[in-house]
This record gives sequence, structure tokens and C-alpha cells, in this order.
Amino acid sequence: MEKALLIGGYGFFGSHMYSALAEKYSVEVMSRYKHDTGNVQGKDWIEGDITSRADVERTLERGYDYIFDFVGLINEKAQKHSDVNITGTRNITGAALSSGTEPKIIYISAINAENGTTEYFRTKREAEKIISAYKNSLIIRPSIIYGKYDFLTLQFYKLLNQNIPIFPKSGLIYPVYVDDIVEVVKSKMNFTGVFDVCGNENLRFGDMFNIFRKRFGKKPVRQASMLLFKAISPILAHAGIIEKEQMDMLGYDFYRQDSILKEVVKEPTLYSEFVKGLEARN
Repeated sequence: MEKALLIGGYGFFGSHMYSALAEKYSVEVMSRYKHDTGNVQGKDWIEGDITSRADVERTLERGYDYIFDFVGLINEKAQKHSDVNITGTRNITGAALSSGTEPKIIYISAINAENGTTEYFRTKREAEKIISAYKNSLIIRPSIIYGKYDFLTLQFYKLLNQNIPIFPKSGLIYPVYVDDIVEVVKSKMNFTGVFDVCGNENLRFGDMFNIFRKRFGKKPVRQASMLLFKAISPILAHAGIIEKEQMDMLGYDFYRQDSILKEVVKEPTLYSEFVKGLEARN
């Protein structure tokens, strides 16, 4: 049985990927801390920090056919984007080269990494350069990924009963369902190069929130200029609603004409269908 290492396997996307890979591969997860939640089995956990070259080298000595790098920060607190996306990626590729076996590396980047100006996009772009220099590699660039316990859905629950008269008119999100992205990675993991993946629905951030609100019998909110929300972003960040960088990222369009989603998933999940299955929360 081939062996796979997931770095970031306790995260939203990583935990879904773990379940899918565990059906066919021997899967282990490296992270700084062991978590009691999610799909990862405790026996498969390896303590390690992606920003430590020694930790990564020690882990790779266990021998892997595939390394999946799913680490990503929603916001900069304990660590910086550069720590994870640049230093961490250098450590992975460097340790993989030193291992003598050169396992396949699958890296999850993001649509807009190629030209986005936020620190998140900039460091993802640098990480892509590092990954691309490692020949046995694949880069997947998804749009916004959603699912039952993703950050966006949890924020929508948090905002559902608050009196919010307006919402930012973001760029076009084209969100993609987490299980659909999992299928793309499984289908393409033995390929090399870069693949963009976005959903089929032309939705803005506010459209998604209104679909969510409708599911629970709430009235829609009006969408207003992003300039207004950027002006009050410090207030929103202080309230724990959205960080300034996250607000900046919402100004981008996440559509790519060459998305490979339809090639892999014949009937991608629609956001409106996903929301129908959500339950009310206190």
C-alpha cells in the first residue's frame, strides 16, 4: 500500500482529504498539535512544525510516496503567511529532495495567487515558484471552498441573527464544494503542473449570505460598495467578523475559464443545494 503524508490534515479541507485517501492509502498527518475532533485517527498523527526544517526532515524519514501540503492561515496570529507558505514550502521541497526518493508533492494554492496583491496571495505565489522548481509536483488552485464546517459557513451562522442591513458587494466568488475539490485532487494527483478549480455558480459573497439567510427564513440583506466596508474594516475586525486582509481578498473575482471541475465532476454541487441540508444552530 502506498503511503501519503498530509500536512494540514486537521484543517477543514485536509480532514476531508484524509477520509478520501484513507480508503486506498496508508495516511499519516503531521501537525504541531494533536486534535480530538475531525476525521483523523489519533494513531496517524505525527508531531511536527512545517516551519522547522528538522521536523520536516525527521517526518519524511518515515518514507512517503505522496506529500500533500494543505496548510493555510485564515488570518495571521500565531504565525505569518510567509512562515507557512514560503519557509514551510522550502522545508518540504528541501527535505523531499534530501530524502533521495523525491515523493510526489501536491500543493493547495489559491485562484488569484498568480497576481493577487494581498500578503496571502503574494506568499502563495512565492510558494508556487518553490513547488514548481521541484519537478515531481502538482499545484491545485481552488476558488473559495465551502462545506458544513468551513470558516465561511460558520461565520454565516454567527451573523444570521444579527441585525445586518448591508453586506459588501464582493467580486464573483464561484465557490466550490469541498467534496468536489477532493475528487479533483484524487483524479489529478498523479499529474504535474497547475490546475485552476472554480464552481459553476456566478455568486458574490452577499449572494451566498442571502441564500443562507433564506434557508432559515431570514430576509435578504442589501449589498453595498466594497469601499464602504474597507473603510470600516478595522471595526469589523475588532468585532471578530472579518479581518482586513479577508476583506481585501473579497474584492477579487475567482472565476477561471479553464477550470477543470467539469472535467472531473459531471454534476458539481450547487451552493443552494448544499444550504438546503444545513440545520439550525443555537
